Formats: sequence, C-alpha cells, structure tokens
Amino acid sequence: MFEAPPDPIPAVRTALASIVYGVGSPILIGGSHLQPLTVPDDEVGPAILHITDALEARLVVVEELARPDVAQLLFRHTGGISGAAVFVPAGTLVRGGGQNRIVSLSTMLHAGDSRPLEVRCVEVGRWNPMRNREFTGTGATPHSLKSRKMSRDLHARMRVTGHRSEDQGETWADVARHLDRVAMQSATGSLFDALDRSPAAPVVLPNALAGAAGAWFDGVASGAEVFLSPSLRRTGVKALVESAVSDGESTEGPRATFADVREDLLSSRAWRATAVPGGTIVDFKGDRSGAVGSAFVADGRVIHLVLGIP
Repeated sequence: MFEAPPDPIPAVRTALASIVYGVGSPILIGGSHLQPLTVPDDEVGPAILHITDALEARLVVVEELARPDVAQLLFRHTGGISGAAVFVPAGTLVRGGGQNRIVSLSTMLHAGDSRPLEVRCVEVGRWNPMRNREFTGTGATPHSLKSRKMSRDLHARMRVTGHRSEDQGETWADVARHLDRVAMQSATGSLFDALDRSPAAPVVLPNALAGAAGAWFDGVASGAEVFLSPSLRRTGVKALVESAVSDGESTEGPRATFADVREDLLSSRAWRATAVPGGTIVDFKGDRSGAVGSAFVADGRVIHLVLGIP
C-alpha cells in the first residue's frame, strides 16, 4: 500500500495517479454506467475490515450517546477475536437507534477504540432514542446523495469552518429530493424506505467489477470511489453497486471524464490535510472541472479515495 509520509499529500497524489481506468464498455447498473478502476496491489500491514462486516460480526457496536445527540453517534470497537482495525467511510448509512443516520466523517477504529462520530439524520420524522439505542445494520447511500454531501463536507474542511449545523437541513433536502425522484412516500421521511421498497434480492457483483478496486460513476452524478486497501474491496465494491442501484434511473449525461477530472485535480494547488480521529483526511479540488476529491490516510497507508463533481 502507499506509504504516507508526515505530509500525506504527496502519497495521496501518487495514489490518485496510480489508478487505472477500466477497459471495455461501461456496465449499466440501475441508472448509472460504472467503469471499473484498478490500482497496483502492494498492501503491507494487517487486513482492515469494512464497517458493514464489522457491525454484522459485532466487532463494532453503534449506539446513541448516553445523552442522545442528533449530530453524533458512538462507535465502539469491541476487540472481538481478531482485533482487526475497522474502516468507517463517510457516507455510510446506519439503521436504527433514535433515527437513521449518515456518517459525515471517515475514521479508523482499532480494538478498544470508542469515539463519537459526526453524523446527520436521514429520517426527519422519527426521534425515539430511548426505545432502541443500538443500530442494527448499514445501507448503501445513493451515489448522487453521497457525492453532494461529500462535496459540502469537503468545502467546509477546506474553509476550516468545523461543524456545520446547516448541513442537517441540506441533508434532509437531499433525502426529500431523492424520495421525490424515485416516487417514494415515507411516513417518517426516511431514506431507508426508498432503499427497502424493492424485494430484498441479493446484489450480484458483475464479473468486470469482481477484481476492481472501485468504479467511476456516470449517472445522476459523476464521480468515483476507490478502496486502495485490498481487504476492503469485496464489501466496498459491493456497496458501490448497491449505491448505483439505489440511485434509480438517470436522464442526465456524463459531466466529465475520469481522465479530465484526474488531470485537473493533480494539477491543482488546492490541497489540504486535516487530522481527524483515527487518521488524516486529505481534501483537494480542481480549478477547471469543479471536481473535488477526498482521501483517508491511516497508519501510514492511503486507505480510501473518493472523487465527485457536485
């Protein structure tokens, strides 16, 4: 895996430059065309679990704080048998508790870690934290919604404005827009009602994506997500497919190519590293395309990278 020096920005630049755009025709999934992305495999260090697998295995417990707070949830690594580190990507949905939430800030959890994470509500009409404090599973955020929220959070970090209370209203607006676009009526304004509306059929990972590190999306929104840690890919890429399915049909065309976005980002000087619990987030934005990108670096490794065109 890519070594991160004290200044992680050069390592993230190297990681971005190493991504190989897939060959062949894009794969139509839901309303999006996905093109596989690959990176060189040279991982060094222990395997990392995706939060979806860790929550299912009870290696991580997610629950309301002792004094419940809409904007924070407690993520607790139980240690488990393996004690493996767990990666929580921004944009992860968690179901249950007082109301369903979306994670705003990526983090890495090691055995014994217990920390509150910044989240936003994606279920405006429910708040009952005392009846059920734990969260029972994750969900795949529609790619377009996740991309818009990533862009807002990235610009806030680059302005060094910290916590943005207005983002809750913007997140609710994103959810309402998505529910309306897919013609879903929800009594509590819950994003999960849209995700759950179809019979639970297993998502089949296309062969072209089975060995990929991630994918470039062209659909309701354009962008990419890449898992540079191979141990995260099976679950991470499956979540990408689910995100494409949940986005629904698209009438929009591609806004930019992967090559143009990467060239713009790599030539830009607008890069910023921010220390966060469990690692470092490196944010960057382009000068011409309007594209933005964010990478997570932990324990000397570039773990995860996302690109978006807001």
